[in-house]
Amino acid sequence: MKLLTDITVNGRPVHTGDTAVHSLFPGGGQRAWIDVSAMPHFQDVEGASPAGFGDSIARVDDKSPNAMDAKQASVASRPLLGRAPIGASATGQIDQGSGLPFLRFDLTDDKLSHSFSAGFSGDVMLFGRSGSWMAHGVSITSGGVLEIGPNGVTGALQDILNALGDIVGWVAVDRSISPAEQADLVNYYRARGAKGLLVAGPELLTNGDFSAGVSGWNLGPGWSVGGGVATHVPPSGSDIVQFGCLAPNTSYLITINIAAVRVASFQYVKTGSPGYNIVKSGMTVGNHTVAVRTGANPVPDLTLRAGGPSDVDFNSVSLRELRPQEDW
Repeated sequence: MKLLTDITVNGRPVHTGDTAVHSLFPGGGQRAWIDVSAMPHFQDVEGASPAGFGDSIARVDDKSPNAMDAKQASVASRPLLGRAPIGASATGQIDQGSGLPFLRFDLTDDKLSHSFSAGFSGDVMLFGRSGSWMAHGVSITSGGVLEIGPNGVTGALQDILNALGDIVGWVAVDRSISPAEQADLVNYYRARGAKGLLVAGPELLTNGDFSAGVSGWNLGPGWSVGGGVATHVPPSGSDIVQFGCLAPNTSYLITINIAAVRVASFQYVKTGSPGYNIVKSGMTVGNHTVAVRTGANPVPDLTLRAGGPSDVDFNSVSLRELRPQEDW
């Protein structure tokens, strides 16, 4: 039988029942360990006013001895504290009366931040009720912050919180996290309501590399396909669309490879809801990857839009479903 006990290191309570995870946080270094099940959390950044379920959260204490607490000074940008049984809907009411705690970010402006006075270089793992994610090689300059919020993780995949659902915790470790350590962390947070690491499935688009010309695509004004690239020229902002490839309540990984930018404007990926969930991405040469999640009644089409002034070549587009590893 495993005994769960607590000790105090440098004045900070440290849970010792999960030895494999605890060994990642011996004290010192630029490391943070957030476990939403480790109550209390606070409605103020000073930590004087404990929060209840349904309250907005200004501060979540670091579970390691390093005091890298996650904070949010702006009242309007604080996530909510909820609870739900394991397996209950990740989009259900904020307080289901029992179960394990989680944080619900509004995916618009809610965020919590860690201050890293000495900077940070390493791996970050996030754990959600719909899946978990590993962000390798996150780099933050001295005096910078690590943000968990609407754009995912500072320096990591854009909008990954769309696919993770309600958040039960995260860790930041100033080195690479080994596969064995990843497995220990996933098991630790799975017991707190998380699902396993998200895995991308097979390609869902037809002719995503444009090698078969316009096959599979509907082109708006200003778009053409030739030589294995899709090109948009001014002056009209318009769409290139593949119909019928999106399902309800599903997470996807979308990657667009831009081959050339002659005039930069803006690029949108539209997915999902009747009014469209619009994800903005920069228009520079290279890969641009975002995570999106459709609603209950999505428009089932993947739409890419280039702004009117855009003169740009798309080399390829990829759409793959994201599911926790245990659900494939």
